[in-house]
Amino acid sequence: MIATLAALGTINLRPLSRAMGFEVELDAADLKTLTPTVASELRCAFAASRGLLLFRGLDEWTRDDMLALSSVFGEVEASPSEGEYDWLLEDDPRVHVFRRVPSSRVFEDDAPDGEEDEDEAYDPKTGRPSWHTDQSFRDPSPRASAMYCVKTPAEEGLGDTLFASTIAAFDALPAARRDALRGLAAPHSYGQLHTNFKRYIASADGEEEEFLSAEREADASLAATHPLVRTHRASGRECLYLAPMAMGPLVALADGDDEDGGGNALVENASDDELAALVAELTTHATGRRFRHRHRWRAGDFAVWDNHCTIHAATGLPADVEGEREMWRTTMLDDGAPEDPALAAALVEGADAGSVWDNPDHHSGGEGQWSLTVSF
Repeated sequence: MIATLAALGTINLRPLSRAMGFEVELDAADLKTLTPTVASELRCAFAASRGLLLFRGLDEWTRDDMLALSSVFGEVEASPSEGEYDWLLEDDPRVHVFRRVPSSRVFEDDAPDGEEDEDEAYDPKTGRPSWHTDQSFRDPSPRASAMYCVKTPAEEGLGDTLFASTIAAFDALPAARRDALRGLAAPHSYGQLHTNFKRYIASADGEEEEFLSAEREADASLAATHPLVRTHRASGRECLYLAPMAMGPLVALADGDDEDGGGNALVENASDDELAALVAELTTHATGRRFRHRHRWRAGDFAVWDNHCTIHAATGLPADVEGEREMWRTTMLDDGAPEDPALAAALVEGADAGSVWDNPDHHSGGEGQWSLTVSF
C-alpha cells in the first residue's frame, strides 16, 4: 500500500500497522536538504499518522542531520543527561545517546520470541510493559520525541519499541464512556513516576535501584494536571492522554470544562484505588493489540512519535547485549508552527475514509495499493 501525495509529488507514505503510523518513503539526500514544502508535508503526514512516522535507510547520519529532521516536528529541547544510562552526543544537550533504559530491567526475563502477543498490553499488577508518555509531568508537555538507531542487537525481538495510538483507542470506546471521560483530568508528577519505577523494578528482581540522578533532582517536584481526553491540535482528533506510572488519582475538570457533568459522576464517590483502577483499565485497553505497532529497529531508522496522542514502551534488553545497541534521542516542544490545514485535513480524512488502518494489505509489506490525491 502506498499513499501518494499526488498533487505535490514529493513523498510517499506506507502505513505501518492496522492502528497507526506511516513509513515515509523519501530519499535520504532529500532529508539532508529539507525544503519548506517537504517540511510542511512531513508535518501534515505526522498529523494524519495517529502519532508515528518512520524513516529508514538513513545510514551514517550526523548530529546535525538528527537535529535538522527533528526540528521539523518542533523546537528541539536541551536537557541534562540522566547520568547513569545516557550521555550527550558531542556534549550537545539536545541529543542524548542511550544504550539502556531503566525499564529494560523489567523485561530482562521476558522471552523475546519476536511475535506480537497480548501480554504486551499494560498489566497494572506488574507495570509490565512500562507503557508511558514522555515527561507528562510538565506543562506544556513535550509534543514529540525521536530516536535514531545507530546499531541494534542482531537477535530479533531485543530492544524493540511498542507504540499504541490513543486516538484509535478512544474512538473504540462506547459513546457514553467517551462522554464521561471527557470530564476528567489527572495530576502527573515526576515523583510518582520515580516511585513507581522503583517499585516495579523491585517487583521484577527483588531489589530497588536508584534512577534519580543528581542532574534530575530538581525535577522531583515537577507536576502538572492534564485533561484525560484532549483534542489533538494538528489533526483535530480526540485522544486519551495516559502515563500510568506518573498519574495520580483522577479528578473532575474545573467548572465550565465538563459540560455534561459526566466526569463529576465518575469521581464523586470513588476511592483513590477505584480511580487508579480506571486509569489501569484505560491503559490496558489503549495498549491492546488492535491499537499497537511493534517497531523492530534497524540501523539507520529514524522514528518520531507524538507524545500527545500515543503511548509507548521498551522491550527487553539484557545487560550482555547493551554494547550492541546505540540510539540517539531528541525531544521536541510544540513550536506552534501550523500544519497546512487543507493538506492535513485531507490526509486525516483520506486515511480514515479509505479504511487504511483496518486493511492488512495496506500495511508496510502488503501487496495492496491505496492512493490519495490531494487537491486545492
